[in-house]
Amino acid sequence: GREAELAQTQELLGTNRLVCLMGPGGMGKTRTALEVARAASGFPGGVWFVPLADVLDSRRIPGAIAEAMGLPAGSEPLVGITERTLIVLDNLEQLEGSPVHFLSQLLQQCPDLKLITTSRVRLQIPGEVVLRLEGLPQEHAAELFSQRAMAAGANRSLLDAAAIETLCTR
Repeated sequence: GREAELAQTQELLGTNRLVCLMGPGGMGKTRTALEVARAASGFPGGVWFVPLADVLDSRRIPGAIAEAMGLPAGSEPLVGITERTLIVLDNLEQLEGSPVHFLSQLLQQCPDLKLITTSRVRLQIPGEVVLRLEGLPQEHAAELFSQRAMAAGANRSLLDAAAIETLCTR
């Protein structure tokens, strides 16, 4: 159900260095970013996913990037980015302290770097392009709900389509 957003994110990434997927929790920001990263090509420096859900302080972003890139502990990730590289920074909104200074510095010092970020709020970094994700269309939301329910062990025959549609609408 996110084909349009996937295409739009890929298009934005082609002409911009910082694309922020923004929206409320549960809208599919992470899944969309991961799918765009999975399909990305032309990044000889690699495509890296940096989960920040367990990082509480924005000063720990460089360490999280270094860890995701497999750099030795204490490495400076700015030094490790010398080729065209894509980094996905997931869950920036919960960090204490603003990541703006570090991310601006990262983009300035690494001209071949592109970033996809996910956040519930706009980061307000110069050059940031925001794509706001809204809820899925009804039919896609109901199908996703049913898929998740079955993956959790529910019997498809016990799923009430009308109840699922009502729940997804709410």
